[in-house]
Amino acid sequence: SVLVEPCGHVCSCLACSKLLKKCIQCRVPIEKQICVLNSNEKDNLSLIENNLSVKKLQQQLQDIKEQTMCPVCMDKQKNMVFLCGHGTCQMCGDQMNECPICLETDELPDFPSRTNKVFTLNPYISFIPLNIEKYLYDISNDISKSAGPDKVVASVLKNCSASLAKPLSKIFVKSFSDGVLPNYWKLANVTPLFKSGTRIAVSNYRAVSLTSIVGKVMERILRDELMVFLLMNRLINEKQHGFMSGKSCTTNLIEFIDKVTYEMET
Repeated sequence: SVLVEPCGHVCSCLACSKLLKKCIQCRVPIEKQICVLNSNEKDNLSLIENNLSVKKLQQQLQDIKEQTMCPVCMDKQKNMVFLCGHGTCQMCGDQMNECPICLETDELPDFPSRTNKVFTLNPYISFIPLNIEKYLYDISNDISKSAGPDKVVASVLKNCSASLAKPLSKIFVKSFSDGVLPNYWKLANVTPLFKSGTRIAVSNYRAVSLTSIVGKVMERILRDELMVFLLMNRLINEKQHGFMSGKSCTTNLIEFIDKVTYEMET
């Protein structure tokens, strides 16, 4: 159904002609291919190609279904994940003690207790106005820090830290005691920040979330209280260098080099 030039032979079908570089009969290099199908054959070929496209789409839909649907009932979407990473629907997962795919039990390993003490926080002591005034001044040192959805800028918090400390103290105590955060503290203004490369590609941007500065003050107070408890009870490994005050990648490398040097000399 395909005529090849310059020899003029009709030597293959349309599907096989795409693989040919030389004529099968005379071995002359092919310069041009001409389809000589009649109208009926063209209609049949078009029908075959459409069927292949439909089958391909059906296979893609089946693959997506297998990835998102529960492998047990194949009726509901996955909304429950085992510790191994495999998922099922909530109804099937509640009836299982192990993953249906890898058969691993969904139980946390037993961790030995490292302390009998329990972390407690007295909001009337941690959120005193004097403490909040100090945190307001420290967190607002960068005047250019962008405000969150509540529109409260850093310069106002810094310049009015003495006046704002007492009302914020009452808000923090009330929020912690009731276990409820103000709605504006839960929101964030997400801004794309350009990294490098072309500005057209979305992958060259990273998302930056601008949250309430007042909410960050309360978060920092709670974090510092929790860190004191963890350090006093030795619940953080001494080899932990990331996100630790006074430690960094440099101290990690220095400790590693010191260890390697000692082992080589001994």
